[in-house]
Amino acid sequence: MRIDVSSPNKAMTRPNPTRSARLVVVSAPLPQAGMRVADVFKVAAVVSAVNVNHSEVSVSFESDFLSLLGSPAVVNLGPGSYDKKIEWLFRALEPTQTMIKVELRADDIPQTAQIAVCITLEDTDLRRR
Repeated sequence: MRIDVSSPNKAMTRPNPTRSARLVVVSAPLPQAGMRVADVFKVAAVVSAVNVNHSEVSVSFESDFLSLLGSPAVVNLGPGSYDKKIEWLFRALEPTQTMIKVELRADDIPQTAQIAVCITLEDTDLRRR
């Protein structure tokens, strides 16, 4: 909330400008494609924010089956208005079906996307054969 003190005798309050934030996953493996142990793949998300005080985006996953390569699991995006793309590289470690959760917290309001991941010992994608 802003307080306008242009007149010394009275203060007027103005409502906050509109605040919003949106999470969109723009790159992720397709579950039906299946990936093999040791494959490396990317998950990317775009965060669009308008007048936020604070925002951060994070990924969570089962570390027994996936390894995060290089980038941090939590990225602080800060205040303001922006469109930012965040990317994470993963390596498949063990055969399984698991999930990657991408979460945006903007001004303490969460948005979540879940991505199914299928890891096999063999190439199961018929399109690659």
